[in-house]
Amino acid sequence: MEEFRARVKPRTIVLVPVGILEGHGPHLPLSTDTIQAVHVCNSLAEEMSDVLVAPTVHYGMCSSTANFPGSISLSFDTVRGLFRDILSELHRQGVRNVAVISGHAGRNHIAAINEAAREVAIAHEDMRIMALSDYDLAYERLGKEFAADDGHGGDIEASRVLAIRPELVRLDKAKGSHPDLPRWAALAHPEETWTTATAGNPERATAEKGKRLNEWIVWKLKGHLEAMRKGWPRK
Repeated sequence: MEEFRARVKPRTIVLVPVGILEGHGPHLPLSTDTIQAVHVCNSLAEEMSDVLVAPTVHYGMCSSTANFPGSISLSFDTVRGLFRDILSELHRQGVRNVAVISGHAGRNHIAAINEAAREVAIAHEDMRIMALSDYDLAYERLGKEFAADDGHGGDIEASRVLAIRPELVRLDKAKGSHPDLPRWAALAHPEETWTTATAGNPERATAEKGKRLNEWIVWKLKGHLEAMRKGWPRK
């Protein structure tokens, strides 16, 4: 208790890593997104001053992958309520700068977190909150180091996990997949069309590519976090 009280200052940033239990194909662990988010947050805390890492939120919301073995999905309202409470409690404890960093980039999952962040920001105007998936940054490398059509469980994710927890990756089971899900369709059973939970070519993954990408994501986030800490200008 005393250490927390001493370390939380007006400039302190608290990072909240967020993952999910979700199928990523036969070659990656169910905790793939959690592994990535925790690694990014811990790396940021090591490289920056006055940064604390909160306990990891291991669950989230998945849609198109919900019916694959091992996927555990919370409802939109549960995710929104959970993060609204976490952010509100951090404010009550004196924290004024928070970044929620999700390894899972599902549209509804991120929307629920963003809605919670917006509600708390409205209620507490002295609090600065960032809410994002680190894949908002990772996908900036599509069409560069990674194929433009790489996606879920593909080269990027396999490479990143290879660089962090190589013992959990089964590259011998990795197989390229390019699902053709109908755009904008609301499907009860997308897994009947998308049978692999993978989009892209994970067999091309290397730890070297993953290490470079992880370092680049951390470097990019450092700039955004320092800007938040200095205070965003009102426009």
